[in-house]
Amino acid sequence: MKLTLTALTIAASLMASGVSAFELNTTLSEENKMRGKPVVGDLSVGVKGLLSYYSFGCVRNGKIYLNSDSTLETDPNDYSSHYEIIRQVDGGFVVTYVPAQEGDKDMPPFIRTKCDDIAEYYSESTFYPINSINGFTDRRSLLINLINQGYE
Repeated sequence: MKLTLTALTIAASLMASGVSAFELNTTLSEENKMRGKPVVGDLSVGVKGLLSYYSFGCVRNGKIYLNSDSTLETDPNDYSSHYEIIRQVDGGFVVTYVPAQEGDKDMPPFIRTKCDDIAEYYSESTFYPINSINGFTDRRSLLINLINQGYE
């Protein structure tokens, strides 16, 4: 009887207060700061940062952008490619593709993530334009140059 009364009391108080789900009360930016992880948005003009290939960029209107909350690398892996990024005075970034130190010379992966999809979940993110990659302002020119250098 006591157990039934306890169960009924708990059920009644849950119904009275309304059942609530776990609250997401932090932003991605706040979480990165709490963990002490530097992000793209932390870079000052002229300062270089490193981004892994899997967290590099998103697409909006046929152009590539960097997410301000993408975590910077501090020690790139020798077996995977990465990008060196430098913030410019105009707010954009100049990027250099760096292939893996060990293994094949692979082409940079094609960016498929849409900036609008990221913004839907992380509305506090800012997106910075990429001005050039390896000195080129379009993917076709970059790929032709890399193929001529023996990339596959």
